Amino acid sequence: MSNKRKKAKKGKIKNISYNKNKPFYFSNINKYFKFLVLIFVFIAIYSYIFDSKFDLNGDNFVYYFLGKQIASGKGYTVPLQPDNPPAKKFPPGYPVIIALVLKLFGDSVVLLKVLNGLLFLGSILITFLLIKELTGIPNLSFVISILLLLNKFLCRFSTILMSEIPYLFFTLLSIFILNKVVTEERPERSKQFYLIIVTSILAFYIRPVGLSLLVSIILFLLFKKRLKLAVIASAGFLLLYLPWMIRNFIFGIKSRYFNVIFISNPWRPETGKVSTITDFLNKIVNNFNEIALKGFIDVIFPFIKINYNTNSALGILAGFIVLFVIFYGAIKVKKINLFLLFYLITNLGILILWHGGNGPRYVIPLAPFISLCFYFGIFKLLQIVTTSNKQFYYLPFLFLILVPFMINSLKEIRLQAKSSYPPSYRNYFLAAQYLEKNSPKGAIICARKPWILYFYCKRYIYNYLFTSDDKKLIKDLVDKDVDYVVLDQLGYSSTYIYLLPAIKKNPTLFKPVLRLQNPDTYVLLFNKSGAKNLINSNSLNKNPFP
Repeated sequence: MSNKRKKAKKGKIKNISYNKNKPFYFSNINKYFKFLVLIFVFIAIYSYIFDSKFDLNGDNFVYYFLGKQIASGKGYTVPLQPDNPPAKKFPPGYPVIIALVLKLFGDSVVLLKVLNGLLFLGSILITFLLIKELTGIPNLSFVISILLLLNKFLCRFSTILMSEIPYLFFTLLSIFILNKVVTEERPERSKQFYLIIVTSILAFYIRPVGLSLLVSIILFLLFKKRLKLAVIASAGFLLLYLPWMIRNFIFGIKSRYFNVIFISNPWRPETGKVSTITDFLNKIVNNFNEIALKGFIDVIFPFIKINYNTNSALGILAGFIVLFVIFYGAIKVKKINLFLLFYLITNLGILILWHGGNGPRYVIPLAPFISLCFYFGIFKLLQIVTTSNKQFYYLPFLFLILVPFMINSLKEIRLQAKSSYPPSYRNYFLAAQYLEKNSPKGAIICARKPWILYFYCKRYIYNYLFTSDDKKLIKDLVDKDVDYVVLDQLGYSSTYIYLLPAIKKNPTLFKPVLRLQNPDTYVLLFNKSGAKNLINSNSLNKNPFP
């Protein structure tokens, strides 16, 4: 046996002190029994919170219809617009998964949701095995896995058609395999190493933030002085991502993600771009506060109500304490502690450059990692003051005091699952059904949530231009050849800031053909010819819309 192999074997985590004098009634709680417990808890929780309805965030409709386009052989295209242009909002990873399910099992939204649930369960089981290997403490891995199963954010995303859970699954799978092969003498000869490349790029194809995973793997290999492996991994990532780059180049599609870095507020484009160092630093500080100081606490303790609109000295202090414990725990993890540090830092780096206003959403795929590091950090700190081996064994169960609070927080998710849609959305759907029956095929509609409207109304649908200049908004409707406009009360501020003022300033251009009450929702016939005449006969600079 070579020296390297001896060294690797010697470095393997052992639980000698942990297993010594283990109480008899815990001695038979082995890995398989804990697996069964986790599966049982998942079934109980998932049946409790399962939501068969579409979520109203809009993006899940986008994923669903993009998947349908692929499954029907129309390619990765947008069905809402004339000529079905190439899709560019999201990478194709999750729509391809949806397309495979639709192709194999037929069109079933419930089945697609169940798939996300199974990927959630798979993520938890991988997390259990990974934490066990990284810490050498089976009970800690079991307790953390239970807490993650009860996490209301993870539970909610496991029952809606969003990409967070599939991304989490492939990320965890990549890291689990990485932990297996990192100590091998010749990993480049192992099929598992190349599987890491495939699963990692799949994660990247599902969510662009997966770039943090690719970068962290390469940095980890470089710091481990595995230059050959780093080169192979880099080449593999580039080779597998090249088809998507070529496709976007052919269609002239530029990444929207890079541009968002320099936008002050993507929902209020009139606020302009980040143009000064002060603006840029303010954005970073605000996003760091939202993501790291508040978001991390929110995801670890989802039963605590976090106010993202206000700050307090106590809240900031608590955020920094949690952050310290997380990084302390990451350092104490064996074998791939460097990778965990890189992964946390690169994720933070990407997210604080992104835009805020989404609460803990972007932190949710990090839940297993920050939970591992946080609870292991607490565990190691408590271990300093714990002298008894028996106490050392029982320490992980201390975290189970959080279980009642976690379960109680799931009531919110169950209520959401069992409730019907709000009146504003029911009216929105009725407006869509009216247009489906009463508008000609090929009609073009303007609405705040095009993909949601498209579910009930198979017409071409655009959003309105986000501008407070009513002249530009009207001209955009003309350029898009819009026939109908839906004026809703879904609660999005953009409708009241942009669309409604433009309609009020130009009432002759919008004729109500349907009014739904409680709350008022309108379908308006757009006077294209009148708008064109006004545009052609007046200079836009002279305000032709008094």
